[in-house]
Amino acid sequence: MGRSSFSEDMTEAWRVMSSRQKVLMVAQSVLSIVLILALVFDFTMGKSRVLFNRIELGIVIVLLLVSALRSYPEHKKTIILYLICMVVAVVCLVLSFVL
Repeated sequence: MGRSSFSEDMTEAWRVMSSRQKVLMVAQSVLSIVLILALVFDFTMGKSRVLFNRIELGIVIVLLLVSALRSYPEHKKTIILYLICMVVAVVCLVLSFVL
């Protein structure tokens, strides 16, 4: 059995994944990149922080939901942790509108 390269391993892993897993993985990656860019933009600009905090919380909520869907059905304890974090993020988002 020979050693395979990383790209060969990833190609094989991608081939084995279901369409659902592929879509959720791409969505999770895109949301993570958008969140990082929003955080960097928010950090450098300093204007209208409340608006950016709300946008970032919204992205975090969607990212946690996608992460929970990716974990289903193998990791039920992980899903519960994602959902608890999502509820905390939703409460923070609601409080940002109220306060």
